[in-house]
Amino acid sequence: MAKVQVEMEKGATIRRVRPSDLEVLFEQNGRRFVPKPSDKSIDSLMETLLLDGYQKQPCGAYVTKEGRLRLNWGYRRYLAVAKIIENGMVAEGDRLSRLEVVIVNDGKPMTDLEALLSNIGENIDRQELTVMDMASDAIRLRDEFGQSGKEIASRLRVTEGRVSQLVKLMALPMDVQKMLDKGDIAPATAYEMADMEPEELAVLVQAIKDGKKLTREAAREAKADKTRKKAAQDETGKTRAKVRSGKKIMSELEEYATPDEDAAEEPIHVMLKAVILYAMGKRQALWLKNVLMENAKKR
Repeated sequence: MAKVQVEMEKGATIRRVRPSDLEVLFEQNGRRFVPKPSDKSIDSLMETLLLDGYQKQPCGAYVTKEGRLRLNWGYRRYLAVAKIIENGMVAEGDRLSRLEVVIVNDGKPMTDLEALLSNIGENIDRQELTVMDMASDAIRLRDEFGQSGKEIASRLRVTEGRVSQLVKLMALPMDVQKMLDKGDIAPATAYEMADMEPEELAVLVQAIKDGKKLTREAAREAKADKTRKKAAQDETGKTRAKVRSGKKIMSELEEYATPDEDAAEEPIHVMLKAVILYAMGKRQALWLKNVLMENAKKR
């Protein structure tokens, strides 16, 4: 792609360019999920554009440090207009035969960070950012540009606490992220889900797929149920350990039962001794064991 010399006429804010004149990096679109030409939403937008006969909202573009004109926002509009032109759905000279763009920063070169911040600001003003878009932007600002939590909060116009929550959303399974992005899951519910284990998440996701409405309360109840189950498992484990310990003690005590005791009483004696031994603890148990051994020898 050749460099594009941008000449901003006095008072001009919008330029009409060929889609091929723009450098397009879809991974920098400020969205969690990159739009594709095959998306149904693009076909729907194409129908709207053809019906209107023109592009109601311009795209945004900026000049890179290398002098190239790069798309900054309006990726879906870009794809729709490009597809209309490629399919020969408009004649040369029609308004839709070119893409209308606003050259940001008065045509002065911008860095990738400046372009991203411009993209975020535009989408926030248009109220087009989803929670997952904000989560993706937060991660990019942190990892790619080294922004602090305070700086990210200022860029996204949220609190630092919310930034921490947004970052957690990026660790959710991809199908959960997509449902959140589509609005099938409320943000408040997603924040609860971010602290769950994969098993609990799978149950909730299946419930959503089955047509059940998932609320924040339901997500909290699932977390509480998980805690109860873990506590029950821990208690069961402790009980089993005690039973194994008790059986071992009783097995050892059988060696020290008095030979001439009545056979009918012997199991009771052994059980009582086992209970006493278990209650006394290991050190006292060893002492009692030695006493029993001495008594057995004397007899």
